[in-house]
Amino acid sequence: MEEKKRSPFAELYAPLPDVDAYLERIGYTGGRSADFATLCALMECQLNAIPFENLDVFHGHLEPELGTEALFDKLIRRRRGGYCFELNGLFWRLLEALGFHSWCGVGRIAFGRDHLSPPAHRVIFVEIDGVRYFCDVGFGGPIPASPLPVTGGEIHTCAAGRRYRFLRGGEETTLFVERGGVFVPMLIFDEKPHDPVDYVPLNCFCARSPAQPFLHRQMIWRMAREGRCSIDGDLLRVTRNGVTEETRLETETALREALLTHFDIDYPGELREWRGQGR
Repeated sequence: MEEKKRSPFAELYAPLPDVDAYLERIGYTGGRSADFATLCALMECQLNAIPFENLDVFHGHLEPELGTEALFDKLIRRRRGGYCFELNGLFWRLLEALGFHSWCGVGRIAFGRDHLSPPAHRVIFVEIDGVRYFCDVGFGGPIPASPLPVTGGEIHTCAAGRRYRFLRGGEETTLFVERGGVFVPMLIFDEKPHDPVDYVPLNCFCARSPAQPFLHRQMIWRMAREGRCSIDGDLLRVTRNGVTEETRLETETALREALLTHFDIDYPGELREWRGQGR
């Protein structure tokens, strides 16, 4: 009798292999009830511990693997970061393992764009006591630092002090962020559940298309309890208590030291030319 072949996408549906190791990685020591307080604490710990980064795509020209085991190995065992398909993909598995009613959707980046961009972002929704919350740990930059209720028009202030609002229209919802007293569009997304395999072509597009920014410059970002830190091209920005310091990373040694000091990343691969970017 011929043995049935295993689906090449089977690993996309695997459960989280070790909840305790994940919680240790992000420094979470609280309770494990599937409630709003736990969700807020988990999200804060995640954003402080695991950075947004595209080093494998930019320096290694690699398409990230989205299987649960591969994500767990990269983000938890090897203490790396990733982008939305990785970060939100594994965080969703953590929420699922802890009993949260959660699912992932698909979004378009609107922030800084003057055109309609293709769907290229993975978002998370969590429903608690009949309220639907937007929960994203995979955007970097001005993403809400705490779960926000997806409502129509109300202004919400996240844990980091930024203000946001949602606008629902038809099958899509737009998230706006306040910049200079004006609310500008940040993400356009649908709120329906998407299957894990749906992110495979989107991930390929983000990692390989010249139309996407990940191939053209390195982007690293992490929230910190006293501020945030980022690398955009060759520019390191460190913000503490509202004061920002900027440093040009002119040498490979400087870049590797910045990755280790500010993002806890000991990048094992070769570094392609990054100097002169982000100017």
